[in-house]
Amino acid sequence: MIKHHKGSYDRNEDKHDNELLFKPVYNFKVILIGRIAVGKTAILRRYVENDFTSNYKCNIGVEFKVKTVTGKGNEKIDLKLWDTCGDEKYRGVTSQYYRDANGIILVYDITQQNSFRCLEEWLEDIKNNAPFDTTIVMVGNKKDLESQRQVPEEEGENFAKDNGIYY
Repeated sequence: MIKHHKGSYDRNEDKHDNELLFKPVYNFKVILIGRIAVGKTAILRRYVENDFTSNYKCNIGVEFKVKTVTGKGNEKIDLKLWDTCGDEKYRGVTSQYYRDANGIILVYDITQQNSFRCLEEWLEDIKNNAPFDTTIVMVGNKKDLESQRQVPEEEGENFAKDNGIYY
């Protein structure tokens, strides 16, 4: 499961009674990984900016975004989201981002069997570079192209179950 790290504290001054309130801030580093063109950038931008286009250009290296959400106890949680390039020539750079990750989203394209076959390699990179207790979630992306599906949903479910990751 994702570890909870206590971060810095925000100091908010209540202008009416001059009272200081302290709110804990939690920071989580989440990395999106997978082959090139599986839709990692689309997932990131849809979640953070509520924006979608089907014409994303492949990023070079890593794209970084922060989304602040509110937890159950009204605490501020900063999700630091890293969209990594899936190109083979950047794999060495990408693996450096695993080191202090709290969560990893492993993405494949349901319309591209090759992207699914590469998941084992990505999992090996995670095992070699990420903390042992990092939460891993696998996402079969491009559900809107269901009619072009090459990876049966059952195959994804079985892979996740066999590897002890969320799907």
